[in-house]
Amino acid sequence: MKKLIILALLILFIGAVNAREVLEINSDFEGTDETMATCGGATQCTCGGTLRSDQVMWYDMSCPALHAIVIAENDITLDCNGHTITGGFYGNEGIIAMTKENITIKNCVITGFDKGIEITDSNNVTILDSNITDNEFEGIFLDKIKDSTLSGNTLTENYPGIWLENSQGNELSSNTITECYNGIILISNSSFNTLWNNNFVNNTQNDAWEISMSNSNDWNFGTQGNYWDNFESNPGYPNYYEIFGDGDGIDWHPNAEPEIFECGMWGDVTGDGAVNPLDVSYLVNYVYKQRDARVQPPNCPYEAGDVTCGGGVNPLDVSYMVKFVYKQLYAFCDPCEGLPNCNVTFPAH
Repeated sequence: MKKLIILALLILFIGAVNAREVLEINSDFEGTDETMATCGGATQCTCGGTLRSDQVMWYDMSCPALHAIVIAENDITLDCNGHTITGGFYGNEGIIAMTKENITIKNCVITGFDKGIEITDSNNVTILDSNITDNEFEGIFLDKIKDSTLSGNTLTENYPGIWLENSQGNELSSNTITECYNGIILISNSSFNTLWNNNFVNNTQNDAWEISMSNSNDWNFGTQGNYWDNFESNPGYPNYYEIFGDGDGIDWHPNAEPEIFECGMWGDVTGDGAVNPLDVSYLVNYVYKQRDARVQPPNCPYEAGDVTCGGGVNPLDVSYMVKFVYKQLYAFCDPCEGLPNCNVTFPAH
């Protein structure tokens, strides 16, 4: 009898733990059966569903009364593939992740939620090339985030474009924030973040705030700063751009014009019209930047370095580019030998 009682208690304990995990993932949901649906791979997500494997979306979503997608596993890539996720302004978020590692969200159109994307207590998050517009509060809300990247996103007509709270060591580059009440807010000890080559245009109150012990952020990378359309009215004009708030933020090298990144060829990561050893140098430093080997950034997206067409930039791209440049310079054999999708200058995008 005693063994049966212990076994029953153990079963109840395990059930409580599992229930708590489900509750944490779906803590803001109303608790309908639809919110428990699992998706990923070839399984389409329904509103409130939990994404448990990589997915390239082939469908739009309309979620007027629920969150759209909860990323429920580590090491997940969600590629919206240009599709739209639409909400109904009922206290819900578009895409949510909590306590996750190594997740990527890219190529999404997200509109009509309280928050377009909400990520908390997570590391190595990547948000790329997404259009996040007309959300009630934040376009992208990040709390307790480290070692993450936001690049190539457009944030329009949200209250703040980006809200960064209690977050350190993140890189925000090549984003455009326009027609928001506030462009970007760094709050509650959001420090040691790097922000460069972002465009702040036609925001109502302030393009950028540092509030509540948010200090030691770099608002330029080398000589690459950000574009501020209100630079001439800033107290630091014409020498630097002073970030509003009680932090110590200074953009020492504001860009004179918005950065518009256009690359003509795969492999031309410097944007100079040719594929050469300098491109290899930039790409090597980009791929291994976690080892603090970064160099001055190029004039176009690093995606131009995806010469293997693998959907990312990685050491294999470096290997192919080294072979291409070496053979091109010394011309002892076909420069495209063994390279996919190659002609003398790599094909145009």
